[in-house]
This record gives sequence, structure tokens and C-alpha cells, in this order.
Amino acid sequence: MKSKHTLLLLILLCTAIVSIIDGIIMPGYVVKSAAKLVLFGLVPVLYARWAGIPLRGLLQMEKRDLRRVLLLAAAIFSLILGGYFVLRGFVDFSGITESLTTNAGVSREIFPFVAVYIPLVNALLEEFFFRGFAFLTLRRFFSAKFAYLYSAVVFAVYHVSILQGWFSPAIYALAMTGLAVGGLLFDWVDSRAESLLPSYLVHMSANLAINTVGLILFGLIG
Repeated sequence: MKSKHTLLLLILLCTAIVSIIDGIIMPGYVVKSAAKLVLFGLVPVLYARWAGIPLRGLLQMEKRDLRRVLLLAAAIFSLILGGYFVLRGFVDFSGITESLTTNAGVSREIFPFVAVYIPLVNALLEEFFFRGFAFLTLRRFFSAKFAYLYSAVVFAVYHVSILQGWFSPAIYALAMTGLAVGGLLFDWVDSRAESLLPSYLVHMSANLAINTVGLILFGLIG
């Protein structure tokens, strides 16, 4: 019972602190990344040691599942990138680069480095926290339905401050809904494999697509 309540509290606290750092304090990107490493990486590891929960196997997956996950990752990449090309004539995406420069301190010059860091490191931290720490661990103490809903909603709420200023209110609300649905999808692929590797690969592909859009918007690629 103690572990159960502590887990819920830590998920909320870590998510809230990272959101405040991203949306209110807004330090440099290096500082934000370091804070996320501690709150999304170190805190879950310390909790797992305290609660006696093994973390081994979270990045392992049966080979028979790999092809299915890679096909899903490719579909997500194509959907996001294709969606940008379809919508760019109807939606103003200029707010993305403005927000990245103003709020996140990510300029055109350093965006290529950020574009590599996000899918390789940041996506892993987020999946470790929201799927390994939240969803897969929550299922030890709560029903699967609660674990699905809780982790997906917290995952979407976490992005509220990150995406502020990117879109119009209507598109912003749609993006939040899509993130919650995406969280449910990530939970589902991980629940089948009992690993966070599937969601990491899918998350990585989504980040690669979004970062490709960013490279286009910054004028770094055609």
C-alpha cells in the first residue's frame, strides 16, 4: 500500500516539476535535459530499488514481435510526415519554430543536434518514465484499465507546456487528444511485449518525423 501511494505521488510530482521547468522557468535546453534525466530517469530507478521492483527486461523483446513493431513505427512516421505535407497549405506551422526559439532556447543552429538527441535519448527517458515507471509498474498495484488511463492522461498533460504557442487553440486541443490516444497506443504495444522497447521504437519514429518537419521549417532541408 505504501509503494502504491508513493508511486502515484511520484508520477504526478515528477511530471508537474518537469512541466513547470519547461513552461514557466524555461531555462536553457541543457538544464532542462539534465532535470529530465534526474526526474524521469534517476527517480524511477531509486523508487524501483526501494520498492523491490526489478527493472531488468524492460528493453528486451522477442524477435517475432520486432517486425510488427517496426511496421507500426514506419506507419507512424509516414502518417505524421504525410500529415504535415497535406496540412501545411491550411495550417500555419510558423509558431513551432518561434516557440522553440523563444521558449525552449532551440535556435536554427543547434536544432540539428536537438533533432538527434530527442529520438535517441529524450524518447527513451519519456518511455522509461511513462511506460516503464508509470504504466507497467502501475499494473502491479492497480487494474490494467486504470494503468492505461492514468499513464496516457499524464503523458498528454506533460506535453501541455511543451507545445504551448505551437498551434491555434483548436489544433492545440486536437494535438493533446492525439497525445492521449498515442499514450494508450504506447501502453498497448508495451503490454503485449511486457517491455518498453516497442513504445520506444514507435516514439522514436514519431520524433524523427516531427524533427524532419522541424528541419524543413527551419530551412535546413528542402
